[in-house]
Amino acid sequence: MDDNYSNEPERGNRWEWPNQLLAPPIYSSVFRREIALVTRGEILAIQPLETTCGSLPSSLKGVGKVLGGKPSKMGEYPFILSLESNGNQFCGASAIGDYWALTAAHCVDVSTRESETYELRAGTLIKGVNGTVHHVTKVIVHHGFNYRHLDNDIALIQVAEPFSKNKYVKYVRLPDQGEITPVGTKAWVAGWGLTKPDMEGSTSSLMHTNVDILETGRCEDNPRLSGINAITSNMLCAERKGKDSYKGDSGGPLVVKRGKDVEQIGIVSWGDYTGKHVFPGIYTKVSQFRLWIYLKAKI
Repeated sequence: MDDNYSNEPERGNRWEWPNQLLAPPIYSSVFRREIALVTRGEILAIQPLETTCGSLPSSLKGVGKVLGGKPSKMGEYPFILSLESNGNQFCGASAIGDYWALTAAHCVDVSTRESETYELRAGTLIKGVNGTVHHVTKVIVHHGFNYRHLDNDIALIQVAEPFSKNKYVKYVRLPDQGEITPVGTKAWVAGWGLTKPDMEGSTSSLMHTNVDILETGRCEDNPRLSGINAITSNMLCAERKGKDSYKGDSGGPLVVKRGKDVEQIGIVSWGDYTGKHVFPGIYTKVSQFRLWIYLKAKI
């Protein structure tokens, strides 16, 4: 992921890449983030799939998180997927339709991984074990993705066989175009990434935690972010003391409760990976890309 590339694969194959990717970001494959390319202010109400969405259990009230988090139980996050290459988990993703998953663009950088090795594992808590494995047939990276600044850090993944919905595999609900999540809203994030800054490897069991949505200004005005990555209106800023997504959680979903359903408002993109929490975590704002998702996947 640290290598530059500018050659665009031939159109018509199973890969759709941005016209150009700039130099790699300050962090490596442990990032998290997102963005959109829809006319600002345009609101598009898209009906969710007629399927049962995942639902957060009552036990997830005030829980810890991935960094400083707690182990998840089967069925608590039925929409989360493990993105793997040659059997090794390296990012997270979320099931949004029969054949489609959502992840971060920086997770599917063609410069470091062969397309035919990508797989998505659904319905499991333990990394690389159990569940159902789905082979990837197509990856669509947002054409505005900027690798240097992690702008428009969003991608769609298509699989060969549909996800088999059951008690442990469900689709997550997506927000409407332009939908706003109020500051102070409690959100949840889950993944197989590191749970402590000094760990050498990621956790083998799915972990989860909760964070609070912050004002974007809290991140824009943070001197620690000066000269690193610009915070845009396509990003969400979230944190809770001692809790955050972390290395290896990239591409995973940031979700909130919407009545009886669970809605994905963000994608793990980038943040403080020193473990010192000098600034909040940054997530891709899914509502900025709702129209793009619909146009590409018809979901």
